[in-house]
Amino acid sequence: GGGGGEALSAAETSKLASLFEELVLLLDLSRHLLTDAAEGGDTPEVPLDIAAASDAAGGGAAPHPAIGLVEAALGELQPQLQVLAAAGDPRVGPFAPLLSPLVGEGFLELGAALARVYLMPDESAAAVLCP
Repeated sequence: GGGGGEALSAAETSKLASLFEELVLLLDLSRHLLTDAAEGGDTPEVPLDIAAASDAAGGGAAPHPAIGLVEAALGELQPQLQVLAAAGDPRVGPFAPLLSPLVGEGFLELGAALARVYLMPDESAAAVLCP
């Protein structure tokens, strides 16, 4: 196995690469589901389906599905951060195979999109929505 600082076998490396690829795809899909891409100068906004689901749910006790998706994505970020913090230089050493630059980029893109749409909305749009 890959424990105790041993090098990963070819099969383990292949499995890990497949998992990284799937995680990157899931992060990308999450970003597209949770945010409207601001292409061509458009203002980034909460997608209409998410806003409509939020309005329909009212003040119910069940959390909005978008919240669950964000929590799941950020839950996957935590182990990556723990490995990164323990690694020192993530490019070398026993933790290097456990980190993926593409996964890190996916988390950054998701976080940036969520911040643009939910935490730092355009002030002119926010003034219309929340007078």
